[in-house]
Amino acid sequence: MLPEELSAEVLKSLKADVRQSSGEELSAAVITVPTAFEVDQYDASRKAAELAGFVTSPLLQEPAAAALAYGFQSTRDNVLWMVYDFGGGTFDAAIIQVRDGVIQVVNHEGDNYLGGQRIDWDIVEKKLVPLLVKQHKLVDFRRGNPKWISAITKLKWSAEQAKIEVSRRKEPSVIWIEDLLQIDGQPIDFEYELTPSDLQEIISPYVTRSFNLCKKAMQEKGLSGQDIEKAVMVGGTSLTPWLRDRMATELGIQLEFSIDPITVVARGAAIFAGTQKLDISGIKAPAGSFKLELEYEPMGFDADPMVGGRVTHPEDGSMEEYTIEFVENKSQWRSGKIPLKANGAFMTEIHAERGFKCEFLIELCDPSGTMRSVTPDGFSYTVGIVLTNPPLTHSIGVAMANNKPDFFFEKGIPLPARERRIHKTVLPVRKGQKGDLIRIPFIEGEYKKADRNDLIGHLVIPSDDPRVKRDVPVGSEVEITIHIDESRIITSKAYVPILDEEFEKVINYHDKETESVAELHESFEREKKRLETLREKASQTDSLKAQEALATIEQEEIPEEVESLLEASEGDQGAAPGAQNRLADLKAKNDEVEDAIEWPSLLEEARSQLEFARYYVNKDGGADEKADLKAFEEDMQRTIDTGDPDLLRRHTEKIHSLAMQVALRKPDIWIAWLEYCEERQSSIQNVTQAEQLITQARRAINNNDLDGLQAAVRQLIALLPREQQDELPGFRGTTIK
Repeated sequence: MLPEELSAEVLKSLKADVRQSSGEELSAAVITVPTAFEVDQYDASRKAAELAGFVTSPLLQEPAAAALAYGFQSTRDNVLWMVYDFGGGTFDAAIIQVRDGVIQVVNHEGDNYLGGQRIDWDIVEKKLVPLLVKQHKLVDFRRGNPKWISAITKLKWSAEQAKIEVSRRKEPSVIWIEDLLQIDGQPIDFEYELTPSDLQEIISPYVTRSFNLCKKAMQEKGLSGQDIEKAVMVGGTSLTPWLRDRMATELGIQLEFSIDPITVVARGAAIFAGTQKLDISGIKAPAGSFKLELEYEPMGFDADPMVGGRVTHPEDGSMEEYTIEFVENKSQWRSGKIPLKANGAFMTEIHAERGFKCEFLIELCDPSGTMRSVTPDGFSYTVGIVLTNPPLTHSIGVAMANNKPDFFFEKGIPLPARERRIHKTVLPVRKGQKGDLIRIPFIEGEYKKADRNDLIGHLVIPSDDPRVKRDVPVGSEVEITIHIDESRIITSKAYVPILDEEFEKVINYHDKETESVAELHESFEREKKRLETLREKASQTDSLKAQEALATIEQEEIPEEVESLLEASEGDQGAAPGAQNRLADLKAKNDEVEDAIEWPSLLEEARSQLEFARYYVNKDGGADEKADLKAFEEDMQRTIDTGDPDLLRRHTEKIHSLAMQVALRKPDIWIAWLEYCEERQSSIQNVTQAEQLITQARRAINNNDLDGLQAAVRQLIALLPREQQDELPGFRGTTIK
């Protein structure tokens, strides 16, 4: 079964419980989801609700739900809270702002594979399995071996129970499993004492990871622990005393756990449900009853909100001289009789008391003062803080041909959102030619290299599509539009002007590509070797950033976690996505180390290219080129101050491109390249052709024939081995317009 199908079964069971206890058939439900959920996971959650028979199923982010449970009737204003949500399968760190009667998610970080289950599995794999292997010499006893799946499952369940007990009582917990497995037909019992120090050792790298995410969420908004009023604790793992002590020390935020961390999200979801209105447009009023269409918000910060609406006569008659009155059931506050217009419309102000849900009865009277039946005959309003629409939780964009991401939408923007950008093709598409296509991959994440992010779908335009009526050459424009609605459904369009055709696709998240376990193993081996090389290089530099990134890899035990998940994935399909997720983190951290090590050489290269550009542009450049050089000079220090290697590389390439644009109009650089080729003539296989081209180039120099010199040198360069072409002074492969 798919995950959404399993979730639907849980929802159906809950519906059945309500039906049995109250006789009510539910058609709507609030479903809470981690903030770190990706768009395909949001989509799966919606589908689960549909499969369970829910017509209405708003998705509520769990940190926002927890904040609502604490703050919906709070008198605090303009304060920041952090929600620290360490659940069973996911982790969320969300910064919440409470201001002007609104709760808003300001920023968040999270990990969909960091949760209590990872701690449970580590207890099994680091403590319980090694003991069994040692005691009974079970060389093949491991999580990924299907032979032992029953015993491993028992160990996992027992580990979770022991973890909970140790966390809450701060005392050792004895794991006792009778008849855990059989060896040579003999039943084997198992016993292990899990101590607080055992648990602390295992949980440490995961807690470190969670704190790093908290710090990142604050740093992205320029905040420190002193700016956060309190940290709302959510999830079973947050009950661990050692975690709470360390969190208070490391983050410097006062902890708040007055509401049970296990149920606080459900409480917030219940409050949120009270702010949602069901669609009653299709409900028919009983015979002879007047129908009322109300316009109001079920919850708001205003104690005197406006309520409007329209009453419809059952016989389509006039509502002139009819009145409507609202009566609060508990306080008996009355609005007074409000005259209706002939079409039944009205607008009035009601009064609500703070501290409880106000239930208003509706009294409709005809011109004679007789009370008439009206549907609905009441509504509720609560004075409280409301949630804004949640922002986009991960950046969304397109993976370009150079493995750079073009993020159309940055994390944190409000939804809905639409963006249009122009890309250019890098490969030709020949009409009807099999294999030719325009492929636009859509990605989700924050990494600087496109392939470090999640591929969530793609739009493909094949050459055999009937709308491809002619060839699409390299450099053709493609206008890409991405639209994300409030439900995070993504629609993509690609308009190709040369074809005058538009191609559209709603992202199908089931097309999301994942690597096989074998591919993950290969990729992991490459990253381990890369990490060792980077460690050696970093030891020879004084780069603080490189050392910090390496320290994070070590403290979070990323390679060890990836290795453990990969081993488990041989028998547990659910472990593979976690392995892929953490492997992407390892690649990104390796990228950080690499960039930090390269930074000094990147700086030297940038300054060298600037001097190169100054020499040629100031000497031979036109007015526009000199203006461009001045702008590049002014931007250089700002680019360096960002500390962003990719940004510095791009800036350097622009400077180099400008310099080459001017230099290539003069013979000097072509003569230098000719001399370079002559020095390496022995490495050229076609000696005869090389000699002819050198003679041709020398003749062109004598005749002041720049075009002839350029043509000869270009052909000579093409004859050089690839590695010598790459080393050519000033030859960086930049396209010149």
